[in-house]
Amino acid sequence: MLKDSGNGETKLQAMSYVFLCILQRLDEAQPGLIADVLGGVRADREASLAQSPAALPIFDEAIKFLERANQQNGT
Repeated sequence: MLKDSGNGETKLQAMSYVFLCILQRLDEAQPGLIADVLGGVRADREASLAQSPAALPIFDEAIKFLERANQQNGT
């Protein structure tokens, strides 16, 4: 069994992997779901630019994740 480095990184990576798998299966059942969510996150990012620039890294990471999910899903 892999040992966690003590900072929770292994758990975060595992959760990310599971969420990616679930998201892709949902997109198979409802085509376009990931693209719709991605569009919403991009819009929210733009809307929050002036109000909360500190949140931009969170939006950017979410966008990267969704783009990866969308790409791996073949769309």
